[in-house]
Amino acid sequence: MAKSSGSGGKRGGNSPISDRQKRLAEEEARIRAEEERLKQLLSQAPKKREELVRKQRDEFIKRKSTVVHIEGPVDRRYDAVAARPSRSRKMHKDRTLGQLFFVVLLIALGLALYHAFRVMGR
Repeated sequence: MAKSSGSGGKRGGNSPISDRQKRLAEEEARIRAEEERLKQLLSQAPKKREELVRKQRDEFIKRKSTVVHIEGPVDRRYDAVAARPSRSRKMHKDRTLGQLFFVVLLIALGLALYHAFRVMGR
């Protein structure tokens, strides 16, 4: 009972051991590719970090160096030149006149209501 050399009981190299070796070889190739990708990523990380920091710094400098003009009311009390002093007096005069006119109209309305209630009450 001699054993025959060759692939007596094997079917074209599809034995469980060769299948497992093939799977392990594929897994090893996949792991090596992943390892290479990660090494490349790690070698590029400092450059990307430096670029990000530089970009943020440039953006910060650009944002802080821009002059902001705030539009709003101008307080002329502390203005050394005092361009138009008469205008403020005119505005004050107009405001006073408006307040006086309001009071006169309020009194007239009060008199009209008083008269209306007095006439209706008879």
